[in-house]
Amino acid sequence: GTQLLTDIELHVPAGSLTALVGPSGAGKTSLLGLLARLFDPSDGRVLLGQVDARDLDKETLAETRSMMFQAQGVVGGSVSWNLRMADPRAELQDLREAAAGASLLGDIESWPTGWETDVGPNGALLSGGQRQRLNLARCLLSKAPILMLDEPTASLDAISQAHVHQTLGALHGLRTVIVVTHDPALARLADQIVVLS
Repeated sequence: GTQLLTDIELHVPAGSLTALVGPSGAGKTSLLGLLARLFDPSDGRVLLGQVDARDLDKETLAETRSMMFQAQGVVGGSVSWNLRMADPRAELQDLREAAAGASLLGDIESWPTGWETDVGPNGALLSGGQRQRLNLARCLLSKAPILMLDEPTASLDAISQAHVHQTLGALHGLRTVIVVTHDPALARLADQIVVLS
């Protein structure tokens, strides 16, 4: 019965990068979940283009946005299989580009079985940062025009963070990116910063 978010009015232009910032517990991830239609608002509405998200069928909604949340799991199986969940027809070059964008390509190519490396149940055979980068690579591989990312640089070292910043910056004008972040360098790349308190 508690309202998590009130008085939110937000317009995210196509092709822009929007950063959602604020202290822990302010509702950043909840707002991202509303925008992704993981749940519906009790009041108000979320429009994708000029269409209420509640009026979109599952296939259209799935094709419209790709999401990466902190609690999102990696599925047991190979690295390539995990990535191809975003695009089953992806070629190796597509996988390489997505992994490079997530600063994971070097890791994959250093593993003895490369793309066929088993990640273990829930990605248990990967480090936290590798799981994070695999989820990001899967999101980048998607052809969805809207990317919704929850703390994409958390658990990453400084070099990987810088690489992910570069990748997300390069999407400017090509895809709409909405990112929850505590990373000041990532927030500085944004066209607009939304502060929740």
